[in-house]
Amino acid sequence: MYNTEMPLQKEELLRYQAQLFDPASLAPWQQRGLKALESLDFPTIRHEEWKYTNLQRLLKLPFALGKGLEFSASDRPHWPGQSPESQLIVLVNGLFRPDLSQIHSPASEMRVLSLRQANAQYPELVKAHLDRYTRPEEEALTALNAAFAQDGAFCVCARPH
Repeated sequence: MYNTEMPLQKEELLRYQAQLFDPASLAPWQQRGLKALESLDFPTIRHEEWKYTNLQRLLKLPFALGKGLEFSASDRPHWPGQSPESQLIVLVNGLFRPDLSQIHSPASEMRVLSLRQANAQYPELVKAHLDRYTRPEEEALTALNAAFAQDGAFCVCARPH
């Protein structure tokens, strides 16, 4: 059952969910996540895999949708071992930023798209991957991410010959 002691109330979630982008794109996945939230509790330290991570303080914070950030290439950190030849996919608040990313592979080998672009171009492929690798019905945090997904990154790679 949905944990009503936490500020993430269903009515509040529905209000935020209505603010999301084009309902034709990721709406089925978002609705699946929102529906799953109705019956899932967030993990506590009583769950073995969460015994060292207490989410209670986080869950008491007011919920708000993320906003875009002003972020430029000069703000991007340089990681040890990163070279000009490194492949780098940058997401800022979950939004794919091709202008900050370094993709050197030819498009015939690998394309990196925003999740929205990929869903428009390859809807069956995106659906198959979301269905296979995410299970909002099983984990509250996965359900929360699905319900409020606005974008992401999606790699389409050529099959090896």
